[in-house]
Amino acid sequence: MYLWSELKFHTPAKIDTRRLRVLSMAPHDQRLTRVSPSAFELEVLGRPRRVNDFERLYRSRSWPLEPGQSYVAGELRAQVVATTNGVADKVRFELDTSLDAPSVCLIAWRDGHVQPVPVPGVGRSIAVPREPGPLGM
Repeated sequence: MYLWSELKFHTPAKIDTRRLRVLSMAPHDQRLTRVSPSAFELEVLGRPRRVNDFERLYRSRSWPLEPGQSYVAGELRAQVVATTNGVADKVRFELDTSLDAPSVCLIAWRDGHVQPVPVPGVGRSIAVPREPGPLGM
């Protein structure tokens, strides 16, 4: 609920809850690398890899993630590239459209609220530092 109100306040023109996708809840700094006009990889940088309560809730230890597994959520396809102990370290995300399309908006929690994440050029990376959200997670 908190994310919805933050998005409505900061990015009202891009709000469409039917297409809102949470890409990572890893409690670490991450790196976003654009690998094509419509695809990017998100890599967890921290070691040892910690798991948070949401990751435990959505993925049990008896059903670990493995490289190559994929998932489709509407216009977004995700494929696991690398894992540690059954949790994702690197995932490739591909959209049906360019990451430069006006309808695409990557966001992260920064400075106490949701902020847009600039999409790097193809072949370039940006840091996505971890910052605890409103509940300290």
